[in-house]
Amino acid sequence: MRRPDEWNRGHIAEAELVTIDSIYGFGKALKDLNLSPDEDTIFVCASGQRSAMACEIALLTGLKQGVKPGKWYEWLDQSTLSGRKLVYIKM
Repeated sequence: MRRPDEWNRGHIAEAELVTIDSIYGFGKALKDLNLSPDEDTIFVCASGQRSAMACEIALLTGLKQGVKPGKWYEWLDQSTLSGRKLVYIKM
């Protein structure tokens, strides 16, 4: 859930950058990523507020397993990802 300027200052290599421009648009972007409902998905932004909003929308799209919000720098240690899908969110 990071803005382009935040993304450009640093991000985790495996992450996808997705925009919340509307609930429908974000839900479609999540569907386009083909995220598995059986795998953990972590949404991150700078402070955790946008990622919390992304989690709420993700639950509406059917992602239920391990949907977690967070701050991007909390996930800098690649070993903590353990196969989880990481999605950066921007507005």
